[in-house]
Amino acid sequence: MTTLTPIPADRSSPPRRRWRIAGASVVAILGLGAASQAALGLREPQQPTSQVAPTDRTVTVVSPTAMPVTTDLLLPAQLLPYEQTNLHARIDGYVAKWHVDRGARVKAGQLLAEIAAPEVDQQTKQAEAAVEQGRALLVQRRADLEQAKAELDAAKAQVKVAEANREYAASEDKRQTALGTAVSRTESEVAARNRDATAAQVLAANADVGAKEKLIVSRVAAIGTQEATVRGLEADARRLKEVQGFKRIVAPFDGTVTRRFAEVGMLLSTVTPQPLFHVQNSATLRVQVDVPQGYATGAKAAKVGYVIVPESPNHPLAATVARTANALDPTTRTLRVELELPNESRTVLAGTYAQVRIALAPSHTSQMVPVSALRYTPQGVEVIVVEGDKPFVRPVKLGRDYGRTVEVVSGLSGGEQLVVNPADDLAGGQTVRIQGTTKPAEPTTLAETWPSGHSTRR
Repeated sequence: MTTLTPIPADRSSPPRRRWRIAGASVVAILGLGAASQAALGLREPQQPTSQVAPTDRTVTVVSPTAMPVTTDLLLPAQLLPYEQTNLHARIDGYVAKWHVDRGARVKAGQLLAEIAAPEVDQQTKQAEAAVEQGRALLVQRRADLEQAKAELDAAKAQVKVAEANREYAASEDKRQTALGTAVSRTESEVAARNRDATAAQVLAANADVGAKEKLIVSRVAAIGTQEATVRGLEADARRLKEVQGFKRIVAPFDGTVTRRFAEVGMLLSTVTPQPLFHVQNSATLRVQVDVPQGYATGAKAAKVGYVIVPESPNHPLAATVARTANALDPTTRTLRVELELPNESRTVLAGTYAQVRIALAPSHTSQMVPVSALRYTPQGVEVIVVEGDKPFVRPVKLGRDYGRTVEVVSGLSGGEQLVVNPADDLAGGQTVRIQGTTKPAEPTTLAETWPSGHSTRR
């Protein structure tokens, strides 16, 4: 059996070590006590703090201003010449000579080029000869009519002669009959035959008169036909003369030749026409702008606009609203507005990219307030309305921003007193004292903000 012998404790440790152990235990106990006290302190109810009684605050107020709302649009535009066209040849031939080149300033009716058309020249001469031939034939037809009239007069004279002979023959026959046996039978028969012969002559003469009259009618109809023929020949000759005039290419209006296609010897055909010159008149420019559907109504009532050329942004050019399409483009839903820009000095080139600023007609009236009367909070924009000596918070809804002023769409009815520069801690229940009134600021206009304003809506 094993015998366990107890070992006595070591009491030879130095006293400093024992004090360190005791000190660490005390610190631990104190730390636990402090933690417990802190935990108990969190659970204790907090005592209510004393509130500071509100005092009178001095404020400055301003009233909203009811003004018509205007909108300025800044839109891209295209600048087109007031008149422009390509000049083509109206005749078959070839270019004989050209007199102006690109960039030349021309006047209406000025000769630009000449065309050689020998076939048309020959056709014109042939037509003129046909006219002369027709006129000569007309003279002949009129002479034939005069001859027919003379023959009719002669036929009528023959009728009178035949009637006279008939009367004489009838009287002789009557006389022979009255004498009875005093004359021979032969003489009586001769008198009767003469009477019958002269009567037949009268009938023949009258028939000849009728034929002559019908001939005259025919000659008159022939003259009418020939006159119509001559008129047709003359019209054809005039047409060819007009066609010959197309050999001269002239400017249709005052303007500038921007392109020349004509070259000497170039073959020209009316079947496949080719342009010879491009002429445009840029003394007045057409400024075309496409206004979005939402602003179409105001754009129709606009009277003036300002053209901004990128090369001269600080020199706007006034243009007059001339016309609108009065219908929206079904593809882009825009209204085409056209302005006229005077450009006598040709400073602005046609085809230049530009922007147009248009002040639309007022659409409605809104309350305008200065931006200093607004207070922005996480819940939205609000104003402080003073009634008597009490302030009240009123939320508002903003519309267009005009820089120094802002449009209030809802929340104000007009006549309210709004605190200027309201403090964040200013709220209802306090008492305020109005120190002064600020003059309402007017919204910026197109003239005030031009050309460097910031109220333009794109």
